[in-house]
Amino acid sequence: DQKNAAGTDAEDGAPPAAQAPTTAEDGAHDVGTGEKAAPATTPPATSLADSKAGALPFALAPAPDPALVEKTSEGLLPIRGADGRVPWQAYSRPFLADPGTPKIALVVIGLGLSEARTRAAIEELPGEVTLAFSPYGRRLQDYAREARAHGHETLVMVPMEPRDYPANDPGPLGLLTKLTPAQNLQRLRRILGRFAGHVGIVNDMGSRFSAEREALSPVIAEIGRRGLLVLDARTTARSKIPELAGRFGVPFARNDRHIDNVARGAEIDRYLAELETLARRRGQAVGIGHPYPITIARIRAFAEGLQTRGLVLAPVSAVVEIPTDEGGEAR
Repeated sequence: DQKNAAGTDAEDGAPPAAQAPTTAEDGAHDVGTGEKAAPATTPPATSLADSKAGALPFALAPAPDPALVEKTSEGLLPIRGADGRVPWQAYSRPFLADPGTPKIALVVIGLGLSEARTRAAIEELPGEVTLAFSPYGRRLQDYAREARAHGHETLVMVPMEPRDYPANDPGPLGLLTKLTPAQNLQRLRRILGRFAGHVGIVNDMGSRFSAEREALSPVIAEIGRRGLLVLDARTTARSKIPELAGRFGVPFARNDRHIDNVARGAEIDRYLAELETLARRRGQAVGIGHPYPITIARIRAFAEGLQTRGLVLAPVSAVVEIPTDEGGEAR
């Protein structure tokens, strides 16, 4: 496959097939192809009750909500509502399972770059799987609309500087430590405006940027100001995303495993099994994968038997930590 404009981070990129797969602290991802994307088809919407009873996936409400966006030169940007509502909750997929059931959140990244892979992820994956779109993709609003029609909540990927930049370049929208806070925030707003209705962001690459507190702070503050959540892909063990999310009151989740650094069924199954073990021990776990055909097939098989094993698949919004003030109130 061709790489997208962001390239591949040596630390963040998938290792060669012959190399042992890495954990979340060590690796991340190739984001697919640069093929032209086209809208997917829309399934008939079903009710939440039908979904709870095990019927077809239910459609999420159309987005964006006019009360939760502002028109700017960068596009429609998310904002907190005058009534106190926030985009990450307004656009989330309702979580219907018993809160005490161990939860596994799976996020498929790199969408919007390949028509075939994007359509497969939207149409074939369970609605509980969260879909993350590259800002370098095309027709992202169309795809985001179709994703919600199939029950998926969405994230937007934010390219960030890797440790070996400029050998690996996160692209023209990449957040860089050499840029001023104003320049990085301008790039962030352009990314957030690529499509509307997402619940938040996930970093793409970023083994250097996400570890630099001074560079990252204005970015996480802006995410909080706009009422979004952040998923830390954990492309470095030194990531400051959780620390800063706590400081600025931003709901956040942390990736536990990159499930398909080696895109073979047995390796993917091994990492999915590790997520299951983590979820049983801690109550929840998060995994990140790509829209590879083998990954989609293994996620589908894994999800089919999950409930019988006493676990549940959950959207990423259902596993975030919500920072609280000293009085225990959510910020």
